[in-house]
Amino acid sequence: MVIEAGYTRYNGYYVKIRHNAVYTTGYLHFSRIAKGIRPGVRVRQGQVIGYVGSTGLATGPHVCYRFWKNGRQVDPLREQLPPGEPVPDSLRDAFFTLRDRLMPRLLFEPPAYAEATAAIEGDVTL
Repeated sequence: MVIEAGYTRYNGYYVKIRHNAVYTTGYLHFSRIAKGIRPGVRVRQGQVIGYVGSTGLATGPHVCYRFWKNGRQVDPLREQLPPGEPVPDSLRDAFFTLRDRLMPRLLFEPPAYAEATAAIEGDVTL
């Protein structure tokens, strides 16, 4: 459930979501908050809550992610979270097909890096 959605000088446009009695997440520096997102609204995983921006004290476009456990901000990478629900057998083939189609987009390597490095190294003479 959305517990906060608004604007502050430092966070810019932001949304804070309470997931249950233990976990809360925050998303900061949006360019704008999605239509209909306000305190008291229930949201679902995958639903758009805002758009990448650089409002508040941001140095460039991004979304800042914050994570609280029992009201205390913690490092989400160090938390032992409960496992998610497995993909149902009836959707497994479709899941793997979609996963295989999208995976190359997630494995990003700047295309010009190798060429730029080779060109720079090739031009260096001592």
